[in-house]
Amino acid sequence: MRAKGAEFTPEMRKTHTIYLPNMLPYHGSMLCAAFRSAGYRLAVVPDAEKYPRETFTTVSQDYCSPGIHIIGNILALVQDPETDPDHIAFLEPQSGGICKAGNLYHAIINSLRRSGYPQIPVISLNPHSLERHRGFRLTLPLLRSAVSAIIFSDLLMLLTLQTRPCETVPGSTDRLHRRWERRLCHALEQGRLTPPPVSLVRRILASYRSLPVRRTSPPKRRVTVTGEIYSKFSPSGNQHLEQFLREQNTEYRLGSFLNYLIYCVYTERKVRAVGRPAGHLRRHAAVFHLRQTAWRFTEWYLCRLQRRIAREVRSAGFVCDACFPEMERYVQGIISTDYNIGDGWLVAAEAADGIRKGYDRVLLCHPFTCLVSHVGSRGVIRKLKAAYPEARITSIEYDYYGSKAMRDSRILMGIS
Repeated sequence: MRAKGAEFTPEMRKTHTIYLPNMLPYHGSMLCAAFRSAGYRLAVVPDAEKYPRETFTTVSQDYCSPGIHIIGNILALVQDPETDPDHIAFLEPQSGGICKAGNLYHAIINSLRRSGYPQIPVISLNPHSLERHRGFRLTLPLLRSAVSAIIFSDLLMLLTLQTRPCETVPGSTDRLHRRWERRLCHALEQGRLTPPPVSLVRRILASYRSLPVRRTSPPKRRVTVTGEIYSKFSPSGNQHLEQFLREQNTEYRLGSFLNYLIYCVYTERKVRAVGRPAGHLRRHAAVFHLRQTAWRFTEWYLCRLQRRIAREVRSAGFVCDACFPEMERYVQGIISTDYNIGDGWLVAAEAADGIRKGYDRVLLCHPFTCLVSHVGSRGVIRKLKAAYPEARITSIEYDYYGSKAMRDSRILMGIS
């Protein structure tokens, strides 16, 4: 039975802070700034060193590790003495997939209720207008501002990951990243970056090019990190994989979040097209065509912005992620683009893109109990190796109760 949580009312916009799971460490600050421009007070749930006991009494131990981490961090924040439970809410993004994470919204409500906090609203951020709250509404200006936040976050992530391993002044890349992040957050709060100005993109690129760097010989090992979205990005989900790769003196890359966003729009359009209504139901057919047009326009608009930024990045001499239409071509003969459950065929596309750009050691990260990710990630390894025999492709499973030493040794084997 589904849990019914507290409602987020219009009055709560001024009194409540909405917390977002720490799934995207490179994007969280700017996404919060984008939502603040629409009048919402957004913050990111901090990573807890230890999860409360209620995490394991209110959630099944067979749940996927992303769910355990998200709920554990939420309960740790709620039980923090400095947190006022009567003035917070949580925002849980959902793509609507047929997996355990698709039920995470209700799992969070259940955990909060059983832990003694039924008054805390949980908001579902999804493309289906499900679980609506009167006080939370996605408007067109907010969506455009969020897209700009994603684009600039992707850009800073891309430039930082390529510059940091070669910097001659330790810490200079991270300082530049923080400086630009502060400026962009301020501009996003004022709603001044929709659409993303190309002139500003050029200034960011020029500032990164001005950093003193030194290329080593032989070059550092290059690693592509891909897989399930939470395990790929979140420090909790991948047990601080980025820090481990930096300690191993590697140069690694993460696929852009914008490609994942376009993939979700593309998937939504294709899935909805399967359920096309009968021709005699004119009213339903009109709504269907209107929604399809909206999805197509959104996909076209995002791809257009992506191509514009990619041209500037390449002209500045940096390696850029492939645009979405290219990613779709990369998986031809490897996996069908109809496999769009969870992260689907995008995992194989990101692996192929990284290999083509010289990041030929591939880590496919996914939760141990995620059947969707097992099929999509591990199922393509054989064909990826056949298409790119020079690459080393390794599947890394993240289980909350798994051995860190065993997982680290597997990562070392994969990047050796």
